[in-house]
Amino acid sequence: MSARKQNKGPTRKCRVSIGKADPVFAAIGRQKQLFKNWHAVSANEPPPKTPDRSAWDKRNEAASNTYNAGIDTLMLTKPATIAGAVALIEFCFTEKTGLFDSGESGDEARTLLKTLAKALPTLKAA
Repeated sequence: MSARKQNKGPTRKCRVSIGKADPVFAAIGRQKQLFKNWHAVSANEPPPKTPDRSAWDKRNEAASNTYNAGIDTLMLTKPATIAGAVALIEFCFTEKTGLFDSGESGDEARTLLKTLAKALPTLKAA
């Protein structure tokens, strides 16, 4: 039997569980993309007092605001699985996205802990 026939892809049960994925993983993916977008804008900062500076300031502020709104959404995203809770904690403390790398992140940390406290009693091992 060929390798292709042996591995027919995910079973129906597996496909169904994939369809009900933990929302935290999508939220983390969105936040990573928002960070990349903001970084791409900020990496092209023109010198002060140049004609392009005003337009760049607006783009950078918009990207920053979108990223910060994403953090708020991420901190309120309730994980559905233990793996999701672990991924959320790891993302917030190990990713180089600026979430908890400064002393100004107390509110976000408190929000994250409250969200996890609400989620933990209902989590499934997945």
